[in-house]
Amino acid sequence: MKAQRVLTAFALALSLAGWGCTQTGGGSSIPSLESSSRMEESGDWSAHLPSVYPGLLACLEANPSKPAYVGDVATQDDGTLAVHTVGADGSVFKCSVAANGGDPSANEPDDGAVLKGPYFYPENHVGPVSACTSTDKEPVFTTGKDLVGWLAWPSC
Repeated sequence: MKAQRVLTAFALALSLAGWGCTQTGGGSSIPSLESSSRMEESGDWSAHLPSVYPGLLACLEANPSKPAYVGDVATQDDGTLAVHTVGADGSVFKCSVAANGGDPSANEPDDGAVLKGPYFYPENHVGPVSACTSTDKEPVFTTGKDLVGWLAWPSC
């Protein structure tokens, strides 16, 4: 049942994703992302990165310790995303946001979170910082071939 709910929510998120550029609530354009075969075959949330990217950006912006990276993403019962971000100071926040972005409905400290990954590091971040992060990272590009960040999967 939970898996069906997750698939339904991701299907909804995919249907909300547009072609070309998507819009956030503030009217700023967010570029569309390319999907790689590794992302598509991963079996984790990164398979849906192109459709949830606006929500991830909103949560990264909401983390008070920048630059932040994404440690985990899950779909909540109401169809919104639960995005765990890790700040430059190591603080972990749980952010609730619509997949298509906008202002997060919640962004609270969550020090007990288990970050399953994969981790998304925006291009302005130094890159993988965890001892358990694979050095084999996947670059993430826009459909215009601009680098926006990297995905890295936990290795331990």
